[in-house]
Amino acid sequence: MARGWPALTAFYLETWRVQKSCATSSVLEFFAELCPRLQDLELPLDLSTLPPNPRVSTHRLYNLAGRGFICEAGVKTVAKYLDVLFPRLKYMERNESWPTVKIWKELDVARKEYQAAREDSERSRFLANLAMGVVH
Repeated sequence: MARGWPALTAFYLETWRVQKSCATSSVLEFFAELCPRLQDLELPLDLSTLPPNPRVSTHRLYNLAGRGFICEAGVKTVAKYLDVLFPRLKYMERNESWPTVKIWKELDVARKEYQAAREDSERSRFLANLAMGVVH
């Protein structure tokens, strides 16, 4: 499905009626790879299984919304995965009535922590290169 929409900027799949999550980490990776302009993504998620080595991406997804089940490895693992796949992600929407809202809130906090740490590391690397005259 994602293969046919390379110019797609928003994708919404109604999630409030879904009883069981359906989109896995593989689906997220397809969207990241095949829909480079995608900024808003809402779909039911099942993140109970994550790849051992997620694809590093420069995707500019801005908003992710959906319910999901966090993998057994925990919130931090899923947050790190989302940061690697969607490093520019700013918002993670959740409906306060979802049973998983507490986990989504924890996930959003952890994702922001990873994002801030990565940005600090990138800034430090840039400044070190600048000091050595390596910056182009």
